[in-house]
Amino acid sequence: MDLIQRAKRQCDQVWVVVSGYEGDRGEQIGLTLQKRFRYIREAFRDDELTSVCKLDETNLPRYPMGWQEWLDQMLAEISYDENQQELIFFVGEADYQQELSKRGFDTVLQERKFGISATMIRENPSKYWKYIAQPFRRQFTKKVLIMGSASNGKTTLAKDLARY
Repeated sequence: MDLIQRAKRQCDQVWVVVSGYEGDRGEQIGLTLQKRFRYIREAFRDDELTSVCKLDETNLPRYPMGWQEWLDQMLAEISYDENQQELIFFVGEADYQQELSKRGFDTVLQERKFGISATMIRENPSKYWKYIAQPFRRQFTKKVLIMGSASNGKTTLAKDLARY
């Protein structure tokens, strides 16, 4: 989200491309491409500067072999017109910056702000809870059902659990 915010400060319009494929690391924890797309779109629904699109890589060659196919599909998805639009990629990986620069695109590299990766969050969400973007927290939330008859302290217990 920090990368998106930085892009918004520097550009008139921002496209967030939610990209993934069937069986990717996100899907392995229940965050399908469609769900990630929905959560990001929800986060920026009232943001006039930001548009969100989904890029399904399922039928593309896997990274790093599918760069050109991915790029072609992404440019089509955002209806990019090189004669009328300037395109700058904001990326968090030096490999991505290098590859896109090699292909003639302007890039901005922003290293991780807190040294925390998505892999670290997937492996231990409670440890990195405060770094999980709000729309994604529901994916890592534990749901508890409290049952019992009247006046047995269910409400008090629920409030105590909520504060924990």
